[in-house]
Amino acid sequence: MEKKSRRHFFKFSLSTTLISGVIALLMFRASYWQWTRHEAKIALIAELENRMQQEILNQNELVNFKNDWSQLIHRKVNVTGNFDFDKEMILRNRRYKKTPGFYVITPFKLANSETAILVNRGFIPDKQSDPESRIQFRNYPGQISFYGLIKDTMNRKFLAPEDPPAGENNKWVDAWLRVDIQHMQKQVPYKLLPVYLEFIATNSAEISLEQIVKSDVDKTDMLFLPSRSETLSTQDEARTYPIPQVNTYVPPGRHLGYVFEWIILALITIAIGFIAQLKRN
Repeated sequence: MEKKSRRHFFKFSLSTTLISGVIALLMFRASYWQWTRHEAKIALIAELENRMQQEILNQNELVNFKNDWSQLIHRKVNVTGNFDFDKEMILRNRRYKKTPGFYVITPFKLANSETAILVNRGFIPDKQSDPESRIQFRNYPGQISFYGLIKDTMNRKFLAPEDPPAGENNKWVDAWLRVDIQHMQKQVPYKLLPVYLEFIATNSAEISLEQIVKSDVDKTDMLFLPSRSETLSTQDEARTYPIPQVNTYVPPGRHLGYVFEWIILALITIAIGFIAQLKRN
């Protein structure tokens, strides 16, 4: 006796259609969001490159700037003054060549001015991050001039952890999550400029775009990542700290890859929703 062949037919299910449809729409939305990030990153990097190629600002131009401070982000500047090591702070959860540590943030009192600016002097290992150990890293005890890259203050993102309260009636906050200048100002006795600097060098302002836009960073944050590479070698451990660092950005291509990933996942979800509604006779 011949067996009857079983055929599949489509049996509509409202719940299955809605669930798969909503999930697919969310994935398409995520794909579009990554596309906007891709476009925004292209514009950001073009602007970054343009500003890095502009003429180096002098200290008076920085101190007397009266316009929108965002116009100066990623510009280079040459400043002269003294580091106030007694008011030094550190940024937590930073890395250099996959070695955990901190960035050293030191107020820099500008010469012939009543204002100061925070400076990211660079990376130190976590085992040498307490205030007593950091005394050995006071590399410039007198007046110096150096070149720096102007960076914007870091505001707390939605749902991100908060830094401890600072200022009057609060203990000195040594370790921070971000360079929140308005917050840090509360425990510094002099006026801080609303931007900060990343230390480049005392004798050169040379820094390439490739040092800032890197494709070898981790995926833990799609927009903004600390620099990271490989574990510190013995030679690295013997070098002078802090190691100057610049915060890096992932290239636009990373976002473009996610655009196609989300589209593929959305199409797979639609296919699964359709297959789930196929029934056998």
